[in-house]
Amino acid sequence: MSKMKWSLTIPKMQLLQRKKEKVQSTIQLEIENISLREFMLKYPVISKEETALTLRGLLKSKGISIKYVQEYLGLACVQSVYQWLDGKKLPSLDNLYALSQLLQVSMDELVSGNKQNLKSIWEENFFKRMVQYEQMFVG
Repeated sequence: MSKMKWSLTIPKMQLLQRKKEKVQSTIQLEIENISLREFMLKYPVISKEETALTLRGLLKSKGISIKYVQEYLGLACVQSVYQWLDGKKLPSLDNLYALSQLLQVSMDELVSGNKQNLKSIWEENFFKRMVQYEQMFVG
């Protein structure tokens, strides 16, 4: 009788192991899909307002006037520079490069975005989802 019981237990154990593996692979696929969706929905962007503050601060610290920036970049009028400094518009890529050379900083330092905020939001959401999946499938 004990042999019969043993032979029934092995297939049940194998079945439970297969179910566990299937649940784990399903969880992994779901996590990857959620992570991809979150990344696609929340991508890094340049903040005009933050960039304006950075640009204004750098110009002030280096003692560079708005009129000089206009002349250096060959702009027709100073209105473009004022729009950058007010956070209404961003300089073109060429102008950003020229400004970075003028201010002796990298373009990365000149533009400000939400990269750090996104990383923490993504990590927070990822760990919340992990806990939810663990509660749903594991126990």
